[in-house]
Amino acid sequence: MAQSEPVVAISDIKPEWVESCLREYFILPAGAVEGVRVVESFNSCSARNTRLEVDYSPGAAGNAPKHLMLRHSDRRGGMNEREVRFYSELAPQLPQTPTVPCYDVAWDYAVPCWHVLLLDVSPSHDHGPQPLTVEQRQFLMPTHAEDSSAPQPYLDRTYDAIAEAYASLHARWWDDSLIDEERHAKSPGGPHCIAAVPSAEEIVSIAKHRFECSFPKYRAQWPNEPFARAWEMCERAVKTWPQLLTPRAEAGNLTLVQSDSHLGNILLDRNPSSSHIYVLDWDAYQRGIGPWDLACLLILSHAPDIRRKVERRLLGTYYQALQRYGVVNYSFDQCVADYRLAAFACPFIPIAWGRPEFVSYALTAFDDWDCADLLI
Repeated sequence: MAQSEPVVAISDIKPEWVESCLREYFILPAGAVEGVRVVESFNSCSARNTRLEVDYSPGAAGNAPKHLMLRHSDRRGGMNEREVRFYSELAPQLPQTPTVPCYDVAWDYAVPCWHVLLLDVSPSHDHGPQPLTVEQRQFLMPTHAEDSSAPQPYLDRTYDAIAEAYASLHARWWDDSLIDEERHAKSPGGPHCIAAVPSAEEIVSIAKHRFECSFPKYRAQWPNEPFARAWEMCERAVKTWPQLLTPRAEAGNLTLVQSDSHLGNILLDRNPSSSHIYVLDWDAYQRGIGPWDLACLLILSHAPDIRRKVERRLLGTYYQALQRYGVVNYSFDQCVADYRLAAFACPFIPIAWGRPEFVSYALTAFDDWDCADLLI
């Protein structure tokens, strides 16, 4: 995939540029791009997102996409280094993982600016808000904020697809030397950095930062339940975490995790007879324990009663898929222990978010998995 100049302004989006990207990707072997229209442009927490509609000449051949999504820096500049690295280095090596097809990646550290040109899958896929409570929808899926229906689990085949997706990702990078390189192993920061398995020194540093910086400001802001109980637990947990995670890291069986896994980052096929999914948002990927992605997804994106009904089954499906993809020397008991370790750390995330409703979900899972027994 050749690197073009980064797009910053919408006026930089020209038909000839789109055409060159698609040709480079061998998806437009004949014909030409005659026009590109901006459908909408909006900001997310990590990028400017511009939806494009493409017109082709009558002689265009191949599976050239009608709809594209350009994620890019805006006029203020800035680098989304993790996402650029994922799509330029890692995604091309993930043929079995349902990442959205990428047609171009460009960056310039000097400016700094960047872009990632993706297939816009919104015509065929959408978020599925079923397991989420109203509060979760408002935070994780603003487009479904008005949906007041009661939460309910997905179909079993949807959970199977989710388990397969994460198992294929994790198996590909399982104990791979690439994820040990500093640019991938180093924590990207943010609320999900607690999921990272960087160096022993950085594990201690992350826990120390959580204890000294993130928690005190929210403790003063939310002195009542569920935070009141969370503070006592977290004061002990952040001191315990390095002592749990450091020996776990030394034991191996590490992989690349998305880390920010929630239902707002999973798109379901609009066709109800299909279980195909796409997994979005790779700007916080890091080295970690595979079951983290399942724990974060279930604990922070499911009402507790729904989580309890599906998590054991999902863990089993995930583990079986890992084995099919070639992961060895990792028992199901180890997989369950890693999930419990992730459940131990999950309360740190909504505390960093400052979201009381999510803290209560995480503390419920903390209790369900007897995580207090791990406290030192």
